Amino acid sequence: MSDQQSAPGWGRRRWAVVVGALAAVVTALVVVFALTGRTAPDDGAAADPSPGATTSASPDDAPTGEASSEPTGSAGPDGDDAPADDGPESGTKAPPPEKATTGPAEGAVDDEATVDADGRVVQAPIEYDEVSAPLDDVSVAAVKIEKVEGQANLPGEIGGPSLRFTVEVDNGTDEAMDLRTVVANAFYGPDRTPAVVLLKPGAKPFPQEAGAGDSARGVFVFNVPVDERGDVRLEVDLGVGAEIVAFEGAIS
Repeated sequence: MSDQQSAPGWGRRRWAVVVGALAAVVTALVVVFALTGRTAPDDGAAADPSPGATTSASPDDAPTGEASSEPTGSAGPDGDDAPADDGPESGTKAPPPEKATTGPAEGAVDDEATVDADGRVVQAPIEYDEVSAPLDDVSVAAVKIEKVEGQANLPGEIGGPSLRFTVEVDNGTDEAMDLRTVVANAFYGPDRTPAVVLLKPGAKPFPQEAGAGDSARGVFVFNVPVDERGDVRLEVDLGVGAEIVAFEGAIS
Protein backbone atom coordinates (compact mmCIF):
# COMPACT_ATOMS: atom_id res chain seq x y z
CA MET A 1 0.00 0.00 0.00
CA SER A 2 2.89 2.43 0.87
CA ASP A 3 4.68 1.64 -2.41
CA GLN A 4 1.63 2.57 -4.48
CA GLN A 5 1.33 5.93 -2.65
CA SER A 6 5.00 6.87 -3.08
CA ALA A 7 5.11 6.25 -6.84
CA PRO A 8 3.17 9.39 -7.83
CA GLY A 9 5.36 11.58 -5.56
CA TRP A 10 8.51 10.23 -7.09
CA GLY A 11 7.21 10.92 -10.59
CA ARG A 12 6.48 14.50 -9.76
CA ARG A 13 9.95 15.01 -8.33
CA ARG A 14 11.55 13.49 -11.49
CA TRP A 15 9.70 15.90 -13.78
CA ALA A 16 10.74 18.81 -11.58
CA VAL A 17 14.38 17.78 -11.92
CA VAL A 18 14.09 17.48 -15.72
CA VAL A 19 12.41 20.87 -16.04
CA GLY A 20 15.04 22.46 -13.80
CA ALA A 21 17.83 20.97 -15.88
CA LEU A 22 16.33 22.29 -19.13
CA ALA A 23 15.90 25.73 -17.60
CA ALA A 24 19.55 25.75 -16.56
CA VAL A 25 20.64 24.80 -20.08
CA VAL A 26 18.50 27.51 -21.66
CA THR A 27 19.83 30.12 -19.22
CA ALA A 28 23.43 29.09 -19.97
CA LEU A 29 22.82 29.38 -23.72
CA VAL A 30 21.32 32.86 -23.32
CA VAL A 31 24.32 34.01 -21.29
CA VAL A 32 26.79 32.61 -23.87
CA PHE A 33 25.02 34.30 -26.78
CA ALA A 34 24.88 37.57 -24.90
CA LEU A 35 28.61 37.52 -24.13
CA THR A 36 29.69 36.56 -27.65
CA GLY A 37 27.44 39.24 -29.22
CA ARG A 38 28.94 42.00 -27.02
CA THR A 39 32.63 41.17 -27.36
CA ALA A 40 32.74 40.14 -31.03
CA PRO A 41 30.89 42.62 -33.33
CA ASP A 42 30.32 41.56 -36.88
CA ASP A 43 32.90 42.32 -39.51
CA GLY A 44 30.77 44.97 -41.22
CA ALA A 45 30.49 47.10 -38.10
CA ALA A 46 34.23 46.91 -37.42
CA ALA A 47 35.26 47.77 -40.93
CA ASP A 48 32.75 50.58 -41.61
CA PRO A 49 31.98 52.76 -38.59
CA SER A 50 28.90 54.93 -38.85
CA PRO A 51 29.43 58.48 -40.26
CA GLY A 52 28.30 60.07 -37.01
CA ALA A 53 30.89 58.25 -34.90
CA THR A 54 33.82 60.32 -33.65
CA THR A 55 37.08 59.21 -32.11
CA SER A 56 39.69 61.20 -30.21
CA ALA A 57 43.28 60.48 -31.14
CA SER A 58 45.86 60.31 -28.41
CA PRO A 59 49.32 61.90 -28.83
CA ASP A 60 50.70 58.46 -29.60
CA ASP A 61 48.29 58.08 -32.53
CA ALA A 62 49.75 61.04 -34.53
CA PRO A 63 50.35 60.24 -38.22
CA THR A 64 53.86 59.17 -39.09
CA GLY A 65 53.75 59.90 -42.85
CA GLU A 66 56.45 61.92 -44.61
CA ALA A 67 56.42 65.66 -43.95
CA SER A 68 55.60 67.92 -46.91
CA SER A 69 58.56 69.74 -48.43
CA GLU A 70 56.30 72.67 -49.48
CA PRO A 71 56.84 75.78 -47.26
CA THR A 72 53.73 76.94 -45.47
CA GLY A 73 53.12 80.57 -44.56
CA SER A 74 51.50 81.83 -41.40
CA ALA A 75 47.77 82.36 -41.35
CA GLY A 76 46.64 85.80 -42.48
CA PRO A 77 43.93 87.96 -40.89
CA ASP A 78 41.15 86.00 -42.67
CA GLY A 79 42.58 82.60 -41.86
CA ASP A 80 44.20 82.14 -45.29
CA ASP A 81 47.83 81.26 -45.57
CA ALA A 82 49.98 84.37 -45.99
CA PRO A 83 52.03 84.47 -49.20
CA ALA A 84 55.63 83.44 -49.02
CA ASP A 85 58.06 86.28 -48.33
CA ASP A 86 59.85 87.37 -51.48
CA GLY A 87 62.02 89.93 -49.69
CA PRO A 88 65.80 90.01 -49.49
CA GLU A 89 67.62 86.90 -48.34
CA SER A 90 68.43 86.45 -44.69
CA GLY A 91 71.44 88.46 -43.58
CA THR A 92 70.96 91.24 -46.16
CA LYS A 93 69.28 94.63 -45.72
CA ALA A 94 67.25 96.57 -48.25
CA PRO A 95 68.80 99.93 -49.17
CA PRO A 96 67.21 102.88 -47.29
CA PRO A 97 64.85 105.09 -49.30
CA GLU A 98 66.27 108.30 -50.65
CA LYS A 99 65.28 111.41 -48.74
CA ALA A 100 63.21 113.95 -50.65
CA THR A 101 64.71 117.40 -51.02
CA THR A 102 62.30 119.93 -49.55
CA GLY A 103 64.52 123.01 -49.27
CA PRO A 104 67.70 124.64 -50.49
CA ALA A 105 70.67 122.35 -50.91
CA GLU A 106 73.02 122.32 -47.96
CA GLY A 107 75.78 124.84 -48.42
CA ALA A 108 73.81 127.04 -50.81
CA VAL A 109 75.01 130.66 -50.69
CA ASP A 110 73.32 133.94 -51.50
CA ASP A 111 74.80 134.29 -54.98
CA GLU A 112 73.23 131.01 -56.15
CA ALA A 113 69.65 130.04 -57.05
CA THR A 114 67.95 127.79 -54.50
CA VAL A 115 64.77 125.73 -54.12
CA ASP A 116 62.35 126.60 -51.34
CA ALA A 117 60.32 124.23 -49.14
CA ASP A 118 57.53 124.10 -51.74
CA GLY A 119 59.87 123.13 -54.56
CA ARG A 120 59.83 126.61 -56.11
CA VAL A 121 63.00 128.01 -57.66
CA VAL A 122 64.29 131.18 -55.99
CA GLN A 123 66.57 133.08 -58.33
CA ALA A 124 70.03 134.17 -57.27
CA PRO A 125 69.66 137.61 -55.61
CA ILE A 126 70.43 140.72 -57.64
CA GLU A 127 71.06 144.35 -56.72
CA TYR A 128 68.15 146.71 -56.31
CA ASP A 129 69.05 148.61 -59.48
CA GLU A 130 68.94 145.46 -61.62
CA VAL A 131 66.08 143.80 -63.51
CA SER A 132 65.07 140.13 -63.26
CA ALA A 133 63.13 137.86 -65.66
CA PRO A 134 61.06 135.24 -63.78
CA LEU A 135 59.25 134.26 -67.02
CA ASP A 136 59.95 134.53 -70.73
CA ASP A 137 59.29 138.12 -71.89
CA VAL A 138 58.35 139.20 -68.34
CA SER A 139 60.58 141.37 -66.16
CA VAL A 140 60.45 142.61 -62.54
CA ALA A 141 62.22 145.67 -61.13
CA ALA A 142 62.30 147.56 -57.82
CA VAL A 143 61.90 151.02 -59.30
CA LYS A 144 61.72 153.00 -56.03
CA ILE A 145 62.71 152.53 -52.36
CA GLU A 146 61.55 155.08 -49.76
CA LYS A 147 62.09 155.52 -46.02
CA VAL A 148 58.80 156.09 -44.24
CA GLU A 149 57.27 155.95 -40.77
CA GLY A 150 55.12 152.88 -40.74
CA GLN A 151 51.66 153.00 -39.14
CA ALA A 152 49.99 150.15 -37.30
CA ASN A 153 46.31 149.91 -38.21
CA LEU A 154 45.48 146.20 -38.03
CA PRO A 155 46.12 143.50 -35.39
CA GLY A 156 49.66 142.18 -35.75
CA GLU A 157 51.02 145.32 -37.38
CA ILE A 158 53.87 147.15 -35.66
CA GLY A 159 54.48 150.79 -36.54
CA GLY A 160 57.91 152.36 -36.73
CA PRO A 161 60.73 153.07 -39.19
CA SER A 162 59.87 151.29 -42.41
CA LEU A 163 60.78 150.92 -46.07
CA ARG A 164 58.34 151.37 -48.95
CA PHE A 165 59.12 149.47 -52.16
CA THR A 166 57.57 150.20 -55.55
CA VAL A 167 57.77 147.12 -57.77
CA GLU A 168 57.09 147.15 -61.49
CA VAL A 169 56.15 144.17 -63.66
CA ASP A 170 56.61 144.53 -67.41
CA ASN A 171 54.52 142.13 -69.51
CA GLY A 172 56.27 141.70 -72.84
CA THR A 173 54.02 138.86 -74.01
CA ASP A 174 51.10 139.10 -76.44
CA GLU A 175 48.56 138.06 -73.75
CA ALA A 176 47.22 139.71 -70.60
CA MET A 177 48.99 138.62 -67.41
CA ASP A 178 47.11 137.84 -64.18
CA LEU A 179 48.61 139.79 -61.26
CA ARG A 180 46.08 138.93 -58.54
CA THR A 181 48.37 136.36 -56.92
CA VAL A 182 51.55 138.49 -56.76
CA VAL A 183 53.16 138.32 -53.29
CA ALA A 184 56.08 140.36 -51.91
CA ASN A 185 58.04 139.61 -48.72
CA ALA A 186 61.00 141.35 -47.07
CA PHE A 187 63.71 140.00 -44.73
CA TYR A 188 66.58 141.65 -42.92
CA GLY A 189 69.77 140.78 -41.05
CA PRO A 190 71.98 137.70 -41.23
CA ASP A 191 69.18 135.52 -39.81
CA ARG A 192 66.73 136.55 -42.52
CA THR A 193 64.20 137.93 -40.02
CA PRO A 194 60.80 138.39 -41.72
CA ALA A 195 59.77 142.05 -41.85
CA VAL A 196 56.27 143.00 -40.65
CA VAL A 197 53.95 143.98 -43.51
CA LEU A 198 52.11 147.31 -43.16
CA LEU A 199 49.31 148.92 -45.12
CA LYS A 200 50.23 152.51 -44.31
CA PRO A 201 51.52 154.77 -45.44
CA GLY A 202 50.79 154.26 -49.12
CA ALA A 203 50.71 150.46 -49.68
CA LYS A 204 48.94 149.57 -52.93
CA PRO A 205 48.41 146.12 -54.47
CA PHE A 206 48.98 145.33 -58.14
CA PRO A 207 46.02 145.72 -60.46
CA GLN A 208 44.26 142.50 -61.44
CA GLU A 209 46.24 142.18 -64.66
CA ALA A 210 48.82 143.72 -66.95
CA GLY A 211 47.73 143.86 -70.57
CA ALA A 212 49.82 142.51 -73.43
CA GLY A 213 52.86 144.76 -73.82
CA ASP A 214 51.92 146.81 -70.71
CA SER A 215 53.47 147.27 -67.28
CA ALA A 216 51.92 147.54 -63.81
CA ARG A 217 53.09 148.64 -60.36
CA GLY A 218 52.48 147.61 -56.77
CA VAL A 219 53.63 149.35 -53.57
CA PHE A 220 54.64 147.40 -50.44
CA VAL A 221 55.54 148.71 -46.95
CA PHE A 222 57.67 146.73 -44.45
CA ASN A 223 58.83 147.58 -40.94
CA VAL A 224 62.63 147.32 -41.10
CA PRO A 225 64.69 148.63 -38.14
CA VAL A 226 67.21 151.32 -39.13
CA ASP A 227 70.16 149.40 -37.66
CA GLU A 228 69.25 146.28 -39.69
CA ARG A 229 69.23 147.88 -43.13
CA GLY A 230 72.75 146.83 -44.02
CA ASP A 231 71.31 143.57 -45.41
CA VAL A 232 67.74 143.74 -46.71
CA ARG A 233 66.18 141.16 -49.01
CA LEU A 234 62.99 141.64 -51.05
CA GLU A 235 61.34 138.66 -52.74
CA VAL A 236 58.63 138.99 -55.40
CA ASP A 237 56.54 135.95 -56.39
CA LEU A 238 54.36 136.30 -59.50
CA GLY A 239 52.69 132.93 -58.85
CA VAL A 240 52.90 129.27 -59.83
CA GLY A 241 55.03 128.70 -62.94
CA ALA A 242 57.27 131.70 -62.34
CA GLU A 243 60.60 131.74 -60.52
CA ILE A 244 60.75 133.85 -57.37
CA VAL A 245 62.70 137.09 -57.84
CA ALA A 246 65.10 138.17 -55.08
CA PHE A 247 66.63 141.62 -54.60
CA GLU A 248 69.27 142.05 -51.91
CA GLY A 249 71.64 144.70 -50.60
CA ALA A 250 72.18 147.53 -48.16
CA ILE A 251 69.67 150.37 -48.00
CA SER A 252 71.11 153.52 -46.39
